[in-house]
Amino acid sequence: MWYRDSRTVMGIRTGLTIALAVLLASGLAAGAEVTRVLSTRSLKDRDIHVSLAWQHDEATAAVRREYLQTTGSLLINDVLYRQSRDSLRLRAEASLVRDLSFFLGANLVVADNRGLQFDKRGNCGSETCLETLLHDGFLPGDQDTSWGLDAENGNRFQPPSDRVFRGPARHGLEYLALGLRWAAMSQARDRAKPTWILGVESRFSVAGDQRFDPGRPIGNRSVGLGYHQFIVSSLFSQRFGAVEPYMGGWFMQPLLTSTSVYKNVGTGVYSSAQRRAGGDLGIEGTVWEDPGRYARVALEAAGHLEYRLRGLAQSELWEVLSGNAECATNTSLCRPGIDVDRGGAAAPNSGVARSPAYGVFGGDAGLSAHFGRHARLRSLFGLRFQEEHFLTDGGSGNAVYDVPGRRFRIEGAYAWRILVDATAIF
Repeated sequence: MWYRDSRTVMGIRTGLTIALAVLLASGLAAGAEVTRVLSTRSLKDRDIHVSLAWQHDEATAAVRREYLQTTGSLLINDVLYRQSRDSLRLRAEASLVRDLSFFLGANLVVADNRGLQFDKRGNCGSETCLETLLHDGFLPGDQDTSWGLDAENGNRFQPPSDRVFRGPARHGLEYLALGLRWAAMSQARDRAKPTWILGVESRFSVAGDQRFDPGRPIGNRSVGLGYHQFIVSSLFSQRFGAVEPYMGGWFMQPLLTSTSVYKNVGTGVYSSAQRRAGGDLGIEGTVWEDPGRYARVALEAAGHLEYRLRGLAQSELWEVLSGNAECATNTSLCRPGIDVDRGGAAAPNSGVARSPAYGVFGGDAGLSAHFGRHARLRSLFGLRFQEEHFLTDGGSGNAVYDVPGRRFRIEGAYAWRILVDATAIF
């Protein structure tokens, strides 16, 4: 299912929050997991880590709409967005010289399912809830007979369903990564100093970009973002007895691929995908340790803050905004006012929106266990909340959904995740 009953979600969240991790080992017990240092001691004695991580994400948000009436504008309930995603992350890291290491990685999306349903919460009579995705022609049909689009079978929904859109089940390679990590300082070498990790990483979008064409709803199941990511980061940690606080920050600069869906959509800051910056502040506490057996059990908790700058984005409604590709040659397939280019000529909507800046905040909590020299397992549960924001900045000139009084607004957006990361150490 592309969505779950809220009580079921709460039950899963409660149960998996306390997921146990066993079989974790490291020759350097004096460092937090986030600031592990891989070292080279000789030509034949170097650290090599190979890991496989599984991550499950659930996201939800309320998409509301500005509605003009004689007394002014108000926000009305429109649809609820749901997403469920499972992915596998592979990573191999090896020390090169002293405390400099090189890593390769990949993110493989096993399943990514998204959809929308009518928001029937609260007082939702004809005066306050207009199902504007149908009313303004984003999706076909009407609520009395049949409506919307189920991309998996190409049909519309019918009563008593509350769904209005289901996207194609997506899967595939999201990116390939390579990078360097360098410990400018290391507690393993000098306990009087903190561990300070500097990192650079490139994530290359090598597979197809994710797109949507309502004329061929399952013609694209890709998960590629349409841009490469270049990330710089810095992390500090310092152990004090059984506890080790840490903090760090990062910045991501996107670079569009040659066939990116973001190309030729906007200008200036809206000529590329959103840049992002973020930071974490956390603490790891050792609850049991046996250095002689290379065994250790630790708890960790961290706060997370991210800022997404103004730029282009595939929002919660990007698939619904996307137009029929044949609209470029057959204007009868263009949706009035929606499938137009910046000059007002008929053209399929790319689904990409001019997003304003907004913040994301949350935290993670987890448990790790070290046992023996050659294996490690770490488990985390995380929550993320989005700052309320309009879907678009209101400056594109599109009168259907990007002018004050017609814009969509994202409210109550949050996501939770479970991560289990297993590492073999050589």
